[in-house]
Amino acid sequence: MDDSLDSMSETSLELFPGEPVLAEPFVRQVDTGSVTHETPEHFHKSTGRWIDGVILRMRSVLGFHPTTAVNATLSRRLRNLSRRGQDAPSDIALYISYTRPVAAALNRRRAQAVEAYTPTLPPLSGIDVDIVDIVDGLERDGIFVTTLEALGVAHSADMLAAAQHVADDFAPRARALTRNGSMFNIVPSDAIVNRPGIIAWGLQDRLLNIVEAYIGLPAAYDGPHIAYTVADGREVGTRRWHRDREDHRMVKIAIYCNDVDAGGGPFEMIRTAGEDDPAYPYASLSDEELALRYGDRTVWDILSCEGRTGTVIFADTARNYHRGRPAWSKDRKAIFFSYFARRPRHPFCCDRSGLSPAQMANFAMNLPGITPRQRDSIFWRRALPLIARIIPPARM
Repeated sequence: MDDSLDSMSETSLELFPGEPVLAEPFVRQVDTGSVTHETPEHFHKSTGRWIDGVILRMRSVLGFHPTTAVNATLSRRLRNLSRRGQDAPSDIALYISYTRPVAAALNRRRAQAVEAYTPTLPPLSGIDVDIVDIVDGLERDGIFVTTLEALGVAHSADMLAAAQHVADDFAPRARALTRNGSMFNIVPSDAIVNRPGIIAWGLQDRLLNIVEAYIGLPAAYDGPHIAYTVADGREVGTRRWHRDREDHRMVKIAIYCNDVDAGGGPFEMIRTAGEDDPAYPYASLSDEELALRYGDRTVWDILSCEGRTGTVIFADTARNYHRGRPAWSKDRKAIFFSYFARRPRHPFCCDRSGLSPAQMANFAMNLPGITPRQRDSIFWRRALPLIARIIPPARM
């Protein structure tokens, strides 16, 4: 079942340390479904140049030279305004998708797609018991916790070592970003594409089988991201309770790259699935705000996933409220792999790994031994209708 990755690594492209990296780590224009988007990184770089130009023109016109502090404040506020503008198309599309007629049509389409695809799924009785346990746990609780050793996916030790190395290299920058107010720090995408074995690990058939058995549809692979959580105790960003926007159902696989205890920012989930509420705002909530909306915290069925290095968490982060508990005693390093249906409910809320469609496409084109199923899971945007491909993705 894991032969696909083995066949990939028997060619000239080696996937783990010591290997030559991809010949072209980033390709600007790749056909990812007839429509290409500027990546978040390149958007922010071009936006930054535009903002710097605005400040220079202000100096010239107004005849004064603002201090570094004033420059920083102006820059931050202009960037926030620009980002809100970038998100406007996806915010409008998200609102429309939850109007009653559109929501009913999307739900009906998904039910028909699941009904059509279900006969092609292998029966769970014919799949190994570990997959049955994982899928049952996702159905019952929205979450299943195991270890890399028990999961038995090929090249796991190599993937984990590569992720730890990249995260450790990023640590000083993550701490500096946090001191400057950043709420969510992920390893830059170039560091990931230069370790292609990390991306390839999430493509293995065993993992795609688990995802498809749970969501009931062909799986799309959004790629990995490595999150570095600094132990500053703040309840901000993804450390507030939230549900993800991508699809009706989705699967995230989280893997700890260091030991995580109660003070180290464990992943937490409320095991009661959220309703498919047409008015659901996708707002992030504090403990107090969630209690006001859904009742006293004492009745919540919270699973706090403390664990050693190599702990693996399968979670449906679309149906269930979850968060990273604010870390206060030590930093947390974790890698996340994301999956949803190839025609997700909100495609404009996908592409959340930080890897651009072009980077993922370049990876797929340079990956020897890739199967049609694996390729289709990367090029999932090609299955979208034109209108869904036109809407630019929301920023992370």
